[in-house]
Amino acid sequence: QNLLNHILNKSGFLSATSVTVSCVKILSSKKVSCEGKAITALGTQVPFEVRTGLDVSSRGHVLLLPGLEIALNPAFPFQMFVPEVDVDLGHNAQIESLIINGKRGKLSLSARATVTPRGENRLNYSQHKSSYLAQ
Repeated sequence: QNLLNHILNKSGFLSATSVTVSCVKILSSKKVSCEGKAITALGTQVPFEVRTGLDVSSRGHVLLLPGLEIALNPAFPFQMFVPEVDVDLGHNAQIESLIINGKRGKLSLSARATVTPRGENRLNYSQHKSSYLAQ
């Protein structure tokens, strides 16, 4: 919901104070559709639909939202195309596989994350060019 709120506000067509998602679907076009209502600063409810593809880059650390489309009041055919959005998950998260099956309306995701408890010491390291993967 926070990501949708950010996308709607950055589009320049709507200034939303909050977003509620009522439905998420996988479309036959292999896009993800999120429908819901946005509340404006004046308290007006605006129905919306956001459709986007999903892809991964940077060795699984970045989730891409290509072909992002926004339809305010989806009953009308007007839709806006928004530049691609990247979501950096950070170095402690990695998407290993992302498969969208439009025929079955199914999304399969395999990912891993490293969780460090609060207050724990973290090792600060960087990989050097001379480093290699031990096998």
